[in-house]
Amino acid sequence: MPFYNYACNSCGSEFEVFRRMSDSSSVPCEKCGSEKTKKQVSACAIIVHNTLASSSAREGFKRESEQRTELAKNYGLETVRPLAGTPFSTVYNEVKKQGGLVKEQMAEKQEKEKARIRAKRMEWLPKAHKRAPKKGRIMNEQRAKEEAAKRAIRL
Repeated sequence: MPFYNYACNSCGSEFEVFRRMSDSSSVPCEKCGSEKTKKQVSACAIIVHNTLASSSAREGFKRESEQRTELAKNYGLETVRPLAGTPFSTVYNEVKKQGGLVKEQMAEKQEKEKARIRAKRMEWLPKAHKRAPKKGRIMNEQRAKEEAAKRAIRL
């Protein structure tokens, strides 16, 4: 019996069900109990008995994983999901062509984040300066008490 992926139309949750291929009855949602669920298209395992085909498939998977790591490292793209029917190599080549644009967008996003952090620090700085004199005065008083205690012991 295989696993099937279902999505609930009511609450939007996705879940997996282990059931027979011949079962055609609807599956209730695990989260909300609604009967309005829809079977999702999911990936399946491919068993290849031909050694040449299996080695080329392994090479393809290896190449795709290397390309994904390169996109993550050089362009900051952690998750890349091609549209249905589009091979990953096409997406990879498009990103490589428009690499300058992607890098510019990532740099712009980083600059905006740095500016936001700077603005937050500038907002916090005056409050810190208001607290600092009071803290300094308290520390000076504590030092004076400690020195007075030391002098009292010497006398």
